[in-house]
Formats: sequence, C-alpha cells, structure tokens
Amino acid sequence: MVIRVNFKINDKMKENIVTFAISGIAIVAFYFFIKEFQTVTKIITKIIAVSMPFIIGFCLTFVLTPVQKCVENKILSKINISQKRKRLISVVCSMLTLALVITLFLWLLLPQLYSSMVALGKTIVDYVTNAETNLAWLYEKLPELSPIINNLFQTSEDYVLSIVSTITTYIPIAINYSYAIISNIFNILISLIITVYMLYDRERFISQIKRVTYALFSKKSADFLCKVTNLTSRMFNQFIFGKALDSFIIGIVCLICTSLLRLPYAPLFSFIIGITNIIPVFGPFIGAIPCALILLIIDYFKAFEFVIFIIILQQIDGNIIGPRILGDSLGLPSLWVMFAIIVGGGCFGIVGMFVGVPILIDKMYSTIIKEIDKQGKTKLINTAIKISNFLLKFHIDIRRLLFKQLIDQLGGAVRFIISGGAPLDTKVEKWFNQIGINIVQGYGLTETSPVIAAEDFSHIRYGSVGMPMQSLEVKIDNPDSNQIGEITVKGPNVMLGYYNNQEKTNEVLQDGWFHTGDLGYLDKDGFLFITGRKKDLIVLKNGKKVFPEELELLINRLDEVEECFVYGLPNKNDVNDVKVAVEIVYNDSFIKANYENISEADLKALIWDKIKEINKTLPLYKYIKDMIITKEPL
Repeated sequence: MVIRVNFKINDKMKENIVTFAISGIAIVAFYFFIKEFQTVTKIITKIIAVSMPFIIGFCLTFVLTPVQKCVENKILSKINISQKRKRLISVVCSMLTLALVITLFLWLLLPQLYSSMVALGKTIVDYVTNAETNLAWLYEKLPELSPIINNLFQTSEDYVLSIVSTITTYIPIAINYSYAIISNIFNILISLIITVYMLYDRERFISQIKRVTYALFSKKSADFLCKVTNLTSRMFNQFIFGKALDSFIIGIVCLICTSLLRLPYAPLFSFIIGITNIIPVFGPFIGAIPCALILLIIDYFKAFEFVIFIIILQQIDGNIIGPRILGDSLGLPSLWVMFAIIVGGGCFGIVGMFVGVPILIDKMYSTIIKEIDKQGKTKLINTAIKISNFLLKFHIDIRRLLFKQLIDQLGGAVRFIISGGAPLDTKVEKWFNQIGINIVQGYGLTETSPVIAAEDFSHIRYGSVGMPMQSLEVKIDNPDSNQIGEITVKGPNVMLGYYNNQEKTNEVLQDGWFHTGDLGYLDKDGFLFITGRKKDLIVLKNGKKVFPEELELLINRLDEVEECFVYGLPNKNDVNDVKVAVEIVYNDSFIKANYENISEADLKALIWDKIKEINKTLPLYKYIKDMIITKEPL
C-alpha cells in the first residue's frame, strides 16, 4: 500500500525558510570572521592591492568624464566628423589634461614643498631659541606672568624637539615613499590603460553594470539603485569640481599674498591652506593653525600678519569666490552649508549633509509615494493622515507612531529637515509634516549675511519661507495688482557694497534698501512668499506674467524628467511677443528601464503628451508651447 501525502510549501513557509537560512549563513560567516580575523584582513588587503589598478582607473574615469564630455559635446559638436573620431579625440584630450596636471604638480609644487620642509627642519632649533629670548623679555617686563612663562619654558622645549625629530626623520621618508609610489610604473600604466578603455567605451560599461544590477536585484530595487547612482554621481561631480576649483584659486591667492608679505615657507603654507580649504566653511582656519604655530616660533609679528590675512581670505572666499562657484553647483547659501556640516554631519553622517537640498526632498517624496502606490496602500496612508490631522487639533500627536514604518525607511532618526536654496513644492512640504517629519524653509543671500526670513516650528505656513528676521525690514518694491513685486531688505546684516564695484553696488543698494532680484509678496500675517526671479520672469505681450519656477515644479514631477528649464522663446509670428518654452533633461535610466528601444522622436512625443496634460491644469496664457529634450545636464 502506498500512502500519498500532499505537502505544499506556501509563501509564508518559503519566507521563513529563506529567513532562517540567511540568518544561519550570517551567523556562521560572522563566527569565522571573528575567529579568523587576521586571515580575513590579509585576504581583503590582498584583494584590494591586486584590484588597485582598477580602483585607480575607475576614479580617474570619474574625474575625467566631465572633461571628455566637454570636448566631445561642446568643443567638437559643430565639427563634421564621425562620432568615433570625436570620442577618440575627447579621450586623448582627457588623458593629456591628466598628464598636464600631474606634470605641473610634480614640477612646480613638490620641489618647493620638499625644500621648505627640509629648511624648516634645519632651522627650527634657532627659531625655538628666538622664541625663548622673546619669552625672557616678556618675563622681565611682566613678572606677574612668571608662572605661565616658566611652564612654557619647561614644556615647549621637549615638544619642539619632538617636532624637529619628526620633521627631520619622517618627512623625508614620506617624500621618498611618495616618489616610490609614483615610480611604480607597472600599476600606473595598467590604471591608465583601464582609464582609456573606460572613457572610450563608457556607455557600454554602464550598460553592462546595469544589466548585472537588474539581474541581481528586482526591477524595483534596480530602478532605485540606478536613480540613486545617477543623482550621487551628478552631485559629487558638481561639488568635487566646484570645491577643487575653489581650493585651487585659494591656494594660488594664498601663495601670491604670502610671498608679497615676505612670509617664510610660502609654498608649504599655501599648499596646506589650499588642501584644507576643501573642508567647507572651517577649512582655511583648520589649515591656518599649524602654519600660525610655526610662524609664532619664528616671529610673532609674522604670525599676527598671517592670521589677519587668513581671516580676510576666508571672508573673500565665503562671500565672493565660493558663492560664484559653489552657489551654482549646490544652490545653497553659506548658512545652510554650515548647518549641514555641523548638524547633519554630526547626527546623520554623510546623508545628513544633503538633506537641505530641495531636489533631494522631492526625490525622496516621489520614491516613497510610488512605493506606497505599488503596494496598494495609498488609501490606507491617506486615511491615517486624516486621522492624525484630526487628533492634532486636540494636541494629540501620534504621527511618528502611526507612520513609524515610513520613517524607519528614512533611517528612523530624522525628525526635521531644513530646506533652502531653491523652491520646495508645497505638496511635498505638507506631506512630510503630516507624517511626523517637520520641514522648515529659509531664505537669504550672501549679501544679507545670509538669512532674510525663516520658519520655525511654531510659525509655519505652507508655501512661504517664514517671517523676516526681527532685526531687519522687508518690503515689496513696485507691487503689481496681485501685490507681487521685488523683495527689498534693509538692516544691519545687509552688506555695505561690492568691493571696488560702485556701479554694481548702486544697482542693488538704493537708499539703504538692498534689491534682492527675487519676486514675492507678504501676506497679511507677515509671511514671505517667493514667486520667482525678476530676471527669469516671462512677460507676455498682453502684460501677463509667467513665473518659470511654478511650471518647473510641475514638470519635474514627471518620472521621465530629470530636470528642466522654462524660458521665454521669441515668437516667430510676432517679434514683440514671446511664448513659454521648456528644455527637458530626460531621465535616461528610467527611460531605458521602462521604454525599451524607444527612439528620441517617440520619446519627445511621449513627454509632449504629458506636457499637454499639465497645460490643461493651467490658465491659457501659461501654456507651454514649445519643448526640446536632451540627455545632457543643463
């Protein structure tokens, strides 16, 4: 007799089996990792060492890709040659640029650094003697300071001698070790070859990586990884190159000025200031500390000169050079950069440094909403929001408990986000506040040091940037029928003027009022609302005004759109009129994942259909009537 047993593994059982299996493997792996820690470390070190040419090649490709794109898509765009030749020329130009930078570094900087450090090591004992002479004079003139000075005599000599020993012994070794690394010709050649291959066939490598990603992960996870990678790449490119250019300029300015001031070791100090300037806001001060200590030993007056110079240099960098470079890259005033470094970096690590950028907040929102919709929980979440809003009227706040699962997906510790530097969609701001993550907005410019208005948790009005600071006045200049006009500011935080540029100063400062160039209005309760930039305002022949930012917010919500730019295009049928047009950078990863092998013409038609749907929600005069699409960043 045969007994048949029908046994079926249901989904819940499958999930439990997979969970227990993964947990068991993880426990065993962790046990062996702890037991054989040294062996595992050696293996990882060996793998990294063997892979180093590929790691270096990848980093060089990342750094040189913008150079290649510039040559290929801008310099060679109007030359009638094949795409393969354009690619070849752009790769050669990129590698020549790398060679030129390395050559200049080795030829100009290293010999200066080496000679400065060796000279410092040889003469520092004399400087210590000079410092002791100055302290002895101070001891004679001010005997009441004798306990402090005696302590300095007892401790400084041992400390300085240890510095001398370190400089004279280890710095030449470090320099020689650096030369040894550079002389490792085999690894460098392999890295350069890998870089050339990656640059020449960049699209193919990206395509292969995407295929592997989609093979290893679900479509949803792969889409998310591709989006995060694209966004990360773009932001790192903008910040790294912007900050590198800023640091290079500061290093050159420091070298010129310290040479004019006849300060010793000018190349060494300038190199330190330039490198540490990569750290936002506090970088020059961090680099100035060891330099000032060295100068203090040599000549306290020279040290005083140097400290004053660094303070002036930091102000010039923070108010003139930095905003011109990094302001365009990140769109953030100095206050929000400082806030991101101190609070974000301290609480949330590297992620916290970017939470103030509105585009990331918007991306977070769209990603969460899509996931909720896919899981069919939109109605449930909306109902929960209504319940939470009702309870809030009675001061019962259960938002973080009710939406704990959503908040946990963002790390669990995020309680508030400060947004600045660009407009934030009111719908996005309201939704985050409703689930228990409070968003507050601020507004300001470098010329106003920099805050003009800001929200706090007790004074929030959706769509506004808060109330003006108590120490200043804000008024709307030349308001129209809707009370919208240019925002002007007067107060102690407003700059005195642009350095050596009276003409520009007269344009923006009139009777003590600073004209921001931003358009907006104040409501009856004093909340400030920004509607757009004066120079970007599109004025039609019939007198109607279109604010590009309003349309850009709507268009950027489309999945197919990475970013966009709305502008006034001259009307061919009427030279005195313009029509509203948009340039769209499409989301390449989303397009490839969702519209396989779609042509650019079909893609343009697809996006245009969605633009027409947006037009239906707008007044007739705001209709978008022309569009171009591209995959190159704006």
